[in-house]
Amino acid sequence: MPSRMIEPMHPDDVVVTLSHPHGEVETSLSEWMRVGPGERAGVRLGHLE
Repeated sequence: MPSRMIEPMHPDDVVVTLSHPHGEVETSLSEWMRVGPGERAGVRLGHLE
């Protein structure tokens, strides 16, 4: 079986969905890293695509 290379993903290509009591917000991983995944009341990581 031939080996298969996995292409590296760029943070701009990863969509992050953030869960908040007022709804969900989608942003790129690079933007979330820029503004920081620090502690925010009511915000948690919901899903990565």
